[in-house]
Amino acid sequence: MTEVISKPQAEETSSIEYSAFGYLWGLLKLDDEIPNQGELHLADGTVLSTSLRSNIIRASQQDQIESDKPYLWKIYFRTDSECNLFQLQVIECRVLKNVTSLSDETPSSASARIDRFRIRGQIHNIWRNRITLRLERNNIPPYRENHPLWRPFFITVLGYLEPRVNKGDYWQVIAAREGKQLHLLEASPMSQIMVEELHQKKTQKRKQSQNKSGTSLIMLDGKIPEISVKFTTRPDIPATGKKVTLQITGENGVVVKADLNRKTVQKQVEKMDSYSSWVAALSGKIAQVNADGVIELDKAGLTVFEKKSKDKPPSEDEDETEQNPET
Repeated sequence: MTEVISKPQAEETSSIEYSAFGYLWGLLKLDDEIPNQGELHLADGTVLSTSLRSNIIRASQQDQIESDKPYLWKIYFRTDSECNLFQLQVIECRVLKNVTSLSDETPSSASARIDRFRIRGQIHNIWRNRITLRLERNNIPPYRENHPLWRPFFITVLGYLEPRVNKGDYWQVIAAREGKQLHLLEASPMSQIMVEELHQKKTQKRKQSQNKSGTSLIMLDGKIPEISVKFTTRPDIPATGKKVTLQITGENGVVVKADLNRKTVQKQVEKMDSYSSWVAALSGKIAQVNADGVIELDKAGLTVFEKKSKDKPPSEDEDETEQNPET
């Protein structure tokens, strides 16, 4: 069996990783009519409207979140023209042990996070005591760059930056909530090298997480083992996309898959079509065996070979006919 999956390419805005999130401590009061909306009631009496991510909605529907119990909420957010928090979205809920009401003392590890916000973006404007940062989406789906949901947005923090900074500089800002506004605690510029290191750490962490669900491999003589699987089923290649995932089931039942350049695969498929008989091989270094037993290949290649028919030797009857043409 041969499977080909086209991979739409998300548009990376730049190598900068933009982000904005914070933590709030309080009660969640759900909207009785709109299941993905609610209000966060905080210990200082502040009430903030918020939307809920699907995991929070499911947890509330399954009675895993109690309306009279405080939780530590991780949120995404923006600020409005008055520098107030708005368009909050609850993305994560954490339970604090031995804490059942807003008046209870929170653990020191949690207290360091409560009402703290981290923003990474480009300096857009500094006016009086207002610092406005511009943030972009890190990965924009194809053809969605002009959609309002994916356009750049702005977050304003109250405070002063020293020394003088330039518009477009990339900074990390740590702020504390006071009422509905954010006040600067500390800020530091981040060089391009630091940004790239953050991306590398994030990618490495993601790979480690993926490898936990797969089967670890043994090096052979200090080298990563390689494998080649033959197949004779023609894959159907999508007309668009830069990359495709080719998954092959060999004659011996071994299943392998690899990410390949779509144009490269297309050229090999054209070879298949030009031959009356052919056999192909998907080869590469074994990256890992996932939880489903599929062998994932790295630095893979696809090769197609023509199967030439062998000339059959004449039969005994044919020999006799040639020797005795009158019979």
